[in-house]
Amino acid sequence: MAGVIREFGFRIPIIAKSMGEVVDGHLRLKAAIHLRLETVTVVLADDLTPSQIKAFRLLANRSATWTELTDCTTNTLSNFESQMA
Repeated sequence: MAGVIREFGFRIPIIAKSMGEVVDGHLRLKAAIHLRLETVTVVLADDLTPSQIKAFRLLANRSATWTELTDCTTNTLSNFESQMA
């Protein structure tokens, strides 16, 4: 993750409560600390209930398994890059 952030910058925000509880982005936060970044983008989730936070975490973690969507996006980007060349 640190390598990705080093290469592309910090592009995906951390989702957190204003009291400091990280809702999503634990690995990104750990990588940012490792890279000694002074600031990172954070989206506050103070409006979410504990049940919503649990559901959001499950959804965020499961989204990594959405290979059909990933394949579609990869193909679209490949086609776009070919057209731009």
